[in-house]
Formats: sequence, structure tokens, C-alpha cells
Amino acid sequence: MRVVPDDASPLIAADGKATMFNPKRGRYWTCTPARADAYRNAEGKLLGYVLRIEMRDGAKITPQVTWCIGPDGLSQWCVRPFPEPRPLFGLDRLAAYPEKPVLIVEGEKCALAGADALPPYAVISWPGGSKGMRHVNFEPLKGRDLVLWPDADKPGMEAMLGREDYTGRLFDGVAQLAWRVGARSIRLVDPEGQPKGWDIADALQVDGWTPRQLAAWAATRVCELDIVLDDSRRAA
Repeated sequence: MRVVPDDASPLIAADGKATMFNPKRGRYWTCTPARADAYRNAEGKLLGYVLRIEMRDGAKITPQVTWCIGPDGLSQWCVRPFPEPRPLFGLDRLAAYPEKPVLIVEGEKCALAGADALPPYAVISWPGGSKGMRHVNFEPLKGRDLVLWPDADKPGMEAMLGREDYTGRLFDGVAQLAWRVGARSIRLVDPEGQPKGWDIADALQVDGWTPRQLAAWAATRVCELDIVLDDSRRAA
């Protein structure tokens, strides 16, 4: 995957604003993101960003921003997804700690919070949220021991464990996708009983849990997963 050149202009200006070309709308867009999470390859080279932009009505959007050719023929920041298969968030951590078990959470905010609080793990996520897994390259998880930590809601569980629709078709979650590329083992932290949507970042930043409390709670909620792949019913 193409890396951002070292001489690329910063995405975020000194005033906190980001200006990008939006190919879908054919115009430039300036915004003030609440977060700008950098995606890097295994060597630490910048690949692009996922922004978190909070709207006035309380909604949020999380566009992917990559270094592309703009309408004037010059390379610049564009609102364009990572090319498929898209990178995991935390490839540099995976490469830096090849012997650590891997903790997979939903969202960059949770991944960074987990990385700070749980140093025994290489903590990662993926772009695109609960519907983005099928576009991601999970090959870097081959041979690794994984622990999945879903958000405490139905979309979070389905993102990690997959789902079955009303016709009986099976849609892979992170567990199945990681198993297909050769993950060595997969376990799950079951968040049942927590408030809807609760996650690692909520535990640490809202509930005020210490890293030790977080680790102790999770240790009582870990369960083994027995992954069974049924390709006869797998959705295309």
C-alpha cells in the first residue's frame, strides 16, 4: 500500500482545521475533527488517517483520508478510503511486539486507550466500524493469539462474532476472518451486563477504572471460542 511521502503537508493545521478534497462532491472541505488517528504500516510509515467529526446534531462521521491525486493533478489529502484490502489500525504495534497476544477492539479510540492500559497486549482495531471488516486485510494476524473485546451491544457482538440473516446466510465477523488467515487461537471478553455500547474507553475515561481494575474485570469475562466455518452458507 502506498505510504504518505515524508514531505507531505500536515493534514491538521496549527488552528486544528483539516482541509481535504472530496472527490464525491467535487470540492474542498474544511473541518475541525475531534480526532485524527494515524494509520501506519509495519515499518511505522504513515498510510493515512481516520477522522472523527462530531456534528451539531450529535451525530458523528468517521471519514478515511488518504494522500491522493487531486483535481489539479497534484498530490494532496483527499476524503478517500484506504485501498482494499484496508490496513489494520496498529500494524506498527503488531510488528513491534510479535510475541504478545493481540487484543482487538472496535475503534481507534478504544485501541489507543487499551494500548496505554494493557501493555501485555498489542492492541489493534480496523477502519470502517461494525460494517467494515470484510474490506480489511487480516493476514498480519496469522499465527497470533487473539482476544476480541466487543462493544456491549448487538452490532459490537456481530462485528466480532459474525451474524446470520433471516435467510440463513452467514456473514463473517472478525473471529471468522482472523481464523481464515490462520490465527492461532481466539478468545472473547464478554461485556454482558454493561451499559449499551460500553467499551474500554468508557471504562477508563468515563467510569474511571484503573488499568488494574480493567484487567481484573476482563480476566473474569474471557471465554474460549470454537470457530466453525460453514462456507456452504457464507454470504458472498
